[in-house]
Amino acid sequence: MKTYALYLLMLCFSVIGCQKDIGETEAELAAKKDKNCKCKKDRYLPLVYKNSQWDSLSFYYKDDLGNLDRIIWGRYEFRFTYNGNKEVDNIKFYSRNQLSIEYRFSYNKKEVCAFTEINYVGNEVIDYKIKRQNGRLSEIYFNYNINGASNDTAWFHYNSNNVLDHYFVGGGNDYDKASLIFSFNTNANKYWANDIKSKELLFLTGIIDIPWIYPVENDITNLSISDNRRIERESRHLSYHNTIYNPSGFPLYSHKKMEYYSDMSGTLTDSTDVNITYKKVNSNH
Repeated sequence: MKTYALYLLMLCFSVIGCQKDIGETEAELAAKKDKNCKCKKDRYLPLVYKNSQWDSLSFYYKDDLGNLDRIIWGRYEFRFTYNGNKEVDNIKFYSRNQLSIEYRFSYNKKEVCAFTEINYVGNEVIDYKIKRQNGRLSEIYFNYNINGASNDTAWFHYNSNNVLDHYFVGGGNDYDKASLIFSFNTNANKYWANDIKSKELLFLTGIIDIPWIYPVENDITNLSISDNRRIERESRHLSYHNTIYNPSGFPLYSHKKMEYYSDMSGTLTDSTDVNITYKKVNSNH
């Protein structure tokens, strides 16, 4: 479904619609109040995400609020276009300056509630509708026509602290039949992309595959992926070690270990160093 280049990028990091929030906890209400606050805050906007095995990801912003203009990864590029409400209208993915995929977003009460993926290389169109609970991703319904019409769902699970700890894609609502299963462990520090405003949108563009960015606030220490899309099952386990954080809790360096297993090749291991540089800004919400 994806171009090969976009797939590599994903591996490298390795009632439907928006609904009114009900039954919000005090913590969620406080978070919403902070989100709507006009006071100034410090932001750490990633400039370069450098993986010793791959081309670096470079981030360019429209402003100091974390609104992206483009992301460049070697010969590949994400470009962002905004509507009159300063929301991302579309994200276009270019391969060698050729438009490959376009994502068009729809909003309800300033939250994305649907989007369409248009693959110009494979002539494929996928429509997504998003269900939220208390502002968080709950379910994503998608349908596409690739060798016949099909539809499926992604489901999200949060722990007792309202932190995303796993989600699965496919299999209807049967966890055991899911085509992709993601499980997270996080700590009290900040996720490297926490202050990027389009973090969730970038995650959504890879929801039916293996995303390179995740909709979490805290730093990921372990990530396990079970891939059951083929006859030969595959799994990946990523862990981050010796992480160095800045005074605000954003990761500057970590040693990333990767373990890959498939029914055919058995277990393979690898590791890489990750370095991240930021632009610190102080601006209004």
